[in-house]
Amino acid sequence: MGLDLALFMKAPLEGRNEALLPLMTLLSGFGSPTSAVNAVAFLSEWLPLPRGTPELYVELQTITRYGQVIASVMAFAFLSVLVTLAYYGKLRLRPRRLLASIFLPALVLGALGWTGHQVHRRLSPVTTNYGAFTLDPLVTHGVQATIYRSAADYQESPDAAGEATVPGARISRTQQTGILRVGYNASVIPFCYVNDHGELVAFDVAYA
Repeated sequence: MGLDLALFMKAPLEGRNEALLPLMTLLSGFGSPTSAVNAVAFLSEWLPLPRGTPELYVELQTITRYGQVIASVMAFAFLSVLVTLAYYGKLRLRPRRLLASIFLPALVLGALGWTGHQVHRRLSPVTTNYGAFTLDPLVTHGVQATIYRSAADYQESPDAAGEATVPGARISRTQQTGILRVGYNASVIPFCYVNDHGELVAFDVAYA
């Protein structure tokens, strides 16, 4: 669930979040279909994903709802049986069987995923290497641009301090200072992204 939303939103996952994603998604899978919406809201803030992610998930529930109901019923049934057996002292922890029940399905899923990836690579056509694209030198000629990687970097910059000293509306400030400030999302290929050389490129950047 979390990985699908991150891929759809083209939001890059950091190492720590990517490592914890299977566990967090598993824990978020327990509960009713309604609680799954709250789980998506939590995952979208934790990853973080763009605004509108929970709304997107709600719209897709026309497709995913019945599968979510099956998963919810299985989870509730599992917990109910587990609690009942624990109450009557019928539970016995067997580490070998526990590890086997975790390791073997993970191995099978990993093998299926790897096989599917290899088949997709062999059967799919050659895709465009967006990472090799750069801006046309004619577009950037004579343009002085400073790129801030985050809002915090901008707030600490001299540009932010200078903007605060110029009164008036934003368009007036742009006319007075000759500086155009543009917000961007570097995860929306092919409109705006960072290429293999660490440069901010794509259509929106060239247009700006």
